[in-house]
Amino acid sequence: MVSGFVYANKEIHCGSFFFGRFCRIMIPAYVYATIIFVCSAIFYEGPSVKDILIHIFNLQGIQNVVPCIDYYGFPRLGILWFLTAIMMCYLLLPLLKKAEKKFNLGLRGHSLLLIALVSLQIALAYVDIQLFYLLMFYIGYYLGKYIHRLRNFHAIFIYAFTLAINGARLVLSNRIDGTVFYNMTIATLAEGMVALAILITLYLIYKNWPKIVERVANNKLLRLTDKYSMAVYIVHFTFFRGIAPATLITSNKILALLLMIGLTLICLYPFQKICDLLDHAVRALCNRKQKG
Repeated sequence: MVSGFVYANKEIHCGSFFFGRFCRIMIPAYVYATIIFVCSAIFYEGPSVKDILIHIFNLQGIQNVVPCIDYYGFPRLGILWFLTAIMMCYLLLPLLKKAEKKFNLGLRGHSLLLIALVSLQIALAYVDIQLFYLLMFYIGYYLGKYIHRLRNFHAIFIYAFTLAINGARLVLSNRIDGTVFYNMTIATLAEGMVALAILITLYLIYKNWPKIVERVANNKLLRLTDKYSMAVYIVHFTFFRGIAPATLITSNKILALLLMIGLTLICLYPFQKICDLLDHAVRALCNRKQKG
C-alpha cells in the first residue's frame, strides 16, 4: 500500500524504473538465497533445481497469489515470499500509468476501477486466486492521488469501518473461520483496512504538524534505518525462523529475542556491503554497455 501511495504522482520510465527496483529488491534477495542455499547444502539438505529456478525468477511467493499452487518456497527462505507480490505490483504499475493517460482516468474512473478490483477479488477468491496484495497496492495508489481531498468525515468513516470489519472478524471467527468468504474476504479486508487507517493517520499527522514530521524524517538515524531496511527485513529471518534460529541456543523467549537482534546487527553490515558492491558492479556494467 505504501509503495502504491509513493508512486501515485511520480512519472516513471520503464527501463530505469525496473532496473532500479531490481537492484533495490532482487540483488539482496539473490545474495541471501545464495548464502542460505550453500549453508543448507553443507548442514542440511540442499535446494533442488526447481527451488533454484523458482528463486531466480522470483516466484517463491506465488502460493500467496494463487493458493492452489502447491509450492511454499524453499523452507529456509520463507521471508522472501513478499518480494513476489511487490514485484508483481511494480510490473503492473507502468500499465496503470499508461491506462491513466490513455483513458484520462480521473476520480470517477479510479473509483470505478477500485470497485471493480474489490468485486474481482471477492469473485476470484472462490477459484483460489488472491488479488489482495495487488488490491492493497492500488488502494495506496488511489489514496496517493486523491488524499488531498480527504476531509475529517472521510477519516472518521474509515476509522469506524475499520473497527466494524475487525469486530466482525472476531465475532465470525468461531463460526465461519476456514471458509473462502472468511479467509479471503473478511480477514483480508480487515487487515487491509488497518493498513489504510494507519496510512491516513500518518498523513493527518503530517498535515497538521508538517515541520515536526520533516524534522523527524531528516533525522540521520532514521535515514540510516531506511538505508538498511531491506537488509534488516531479510537478515533477521535467519535468526528468527530461518536456518539458524536463536531458539536453538536458548529456550528463553526474551534471551532468544535479544540474541536474534544482536546477531542481526552483527550480520547486517557485511550483508549490506556485499549487496552494495554487487549493486555498484551491475550499474557500472550497464553504464559501460550503454556507452559502448
